[in-house]
Amino acid sequence: MHDRADEYGRCTRALQEDRARPGNEGIFDQALTNGLAAIVARRWPDEEMDGTRVKSALKLLDVIAALGERAGDGIYELPDLHQPSEGSPFGEGPTPTIVKVAMLQKAIEITQRPRHARLSDREPLGEDHVDALAALNVDDSLRVSFSDFDLDEFEQQVALRDAAEVGRARAYLDLLGVGEEWDRREALDFVSEFTEIDDDERVEPVECPVCGLQALVPSGYDSYGREIAWGTCAACSYTRSFDVADLEARDEAIDEAVSDPDR
Repeated sequence: MHDRADEYGRCTRALQEDRARPGNEGIFDQALTNGLAAIVARRWPDEEMDGTRVKSALKLLDVIAALGERAGDGIYELPDLHQPSEGSPFGEGPTPTIVKVAMLQKAIEITQRPRHARLSDREPLGEDHVDALAALNVDDSLRVSFSDFDLDEFEQQVALRDAAEVGRARAYLDLLGVGEEWDRREALDFVSEFTEIDDDERVEPVECPVCGLQALVPSGYDSYGREIAWGTCAACSYTRSFDVADLEARDEAIDEAVSDPDR
């Protein structure tokens, strides 16, 4: 199951370490979208969704601006729904979430220029943008320990490449949603169109983690026998690499072994 807080924490930590790293635009989008989706879903269930898809970061900020309490110019405050426990690194007593909507909107504008190949001067992602992103972590829907994401180099690179790929696919998805093209694709039967039968084995598309359609066409599966597919989504173009699928399968196998050691 996709963990929004985990994805937010992993990508935010990467930007804290190096906000100019390659693919930082997609990584920022991945962190912000997952963080905001968790916050909005916690307070206003279903407001984070746009049909079958999670709203873009820009639309999620609009939700917060419409339903949150204004605390300054472009700044909104969300009450603490579950205050931190005693001794928590997030403080003690009620800890409201401060969402710098205007700052984050500016960050989205900066990151979308190179992602959409816009012919305009490229502006770097600033420390204040990453700080505004990290400030969301006080919300009780997140509250992740950033130090937990100091991964081994290989795992970190796999996770960050995937975050950049997810960001790219989301940008393409947003572009498709402007007209009627996405409605057309949602109506397609990808299962019947892309299912293959090889030596009496039926290979169907699986659910895409980006667009949510059963349209990710397997190129193969993980090495742990968990049948986690890697391949490309025929609807939104997201490509899950073998390394991403294999690490996910490894984590599943570890979790299963820990929860049932006699298995």
